[in-house]
Amino acid sequence: MFSVYEITQALKIVEDPQVKMTNSEIMTTVLVSMLYFSGNFEKARNFLAGRGYIKKMLSKSRFNRRIRAIGESVWLSLFHLFAEISKRNNLRDYIIGK
Repeated sequence: MFSVYEITQALKIVEDPQVKMTNSEIMTTVLVSMLYFSGNFEKARNFLAGRGYIKKMLSKSRFNRRIRAIGESVWLSLFHLFAEISKRNNLRDYIIGK
């Protein structure tokens, strides 16, 4: 299985050196919200920051802006990869979000 960080590296997503939270951390938070919090970003943000999994969690508004700054093609690539892994492993559960 691949981590979101490895996927962003494979997609050659370039990070601005000044960001407090990487694209892979943003994407991981979104995926955690889909898997465990019914798509509630705020609950996922609080969980990951509160447990120390993501040290420099962004504010709610900045986090939402960063989600939208990640290109649609990146999200589609990520979901296509998950779908392919699920098919190869005969998994029936998927993470689907808007």
